[in-house]
Amino acid sequence: MKKEERKALHEAVFSNDSDQKQKFSEQEKCIEGLPLVKLDMTAEVEGEDEIVVGDILTCKLTVEYFNLEKGQKSGYVHSKHYPYLKRDNWYLIITDETFTGLAAIEKLTVTDSTYVKEFKERIQRPGKIAFTAILTNDSYKGLD
Repeated sequence: MKKEERKALHEAVFSNDSDQKQKFSEQEKCIEGLPLVKLDMTAEVEGEDEIVVGDILTCKLTVEYFNLEKGQKSGYVHSKHYPYLKRDNWYLIITDETFTGLAAIEKLTVTDSTYVKEFKERIQRPGKIAFTAILTNDSYKGLD
């Protein structure tokens, strides 16, 4: 949600609360500390207009932090459940569209504002190729 949308929702929920502005301010500070990311994935066969069996499919995954400036690095996890310095870890899970088989599971180290991962796969059968990419974080469970 955009800040204006969050503010409107917050005002509707906490309309009778005298600390409404302070609670919204605390909420926004929490959101600023979260790793807000966008995941994009493209797939293509280099130099080919048509994809056929035997071609090498190049998949490019891009993870971009919304709240980090270019050149800025992510910091440590802040939580009462981590009383020591800890970096968050990202895991990429690639599965078929029915979630019945796994194609890949990989731990990613995302510290910069943008992370690019490229992998290649040979196309082994004709027809539509459908898969789902899930990017999950081990430190902000439920917020990813």
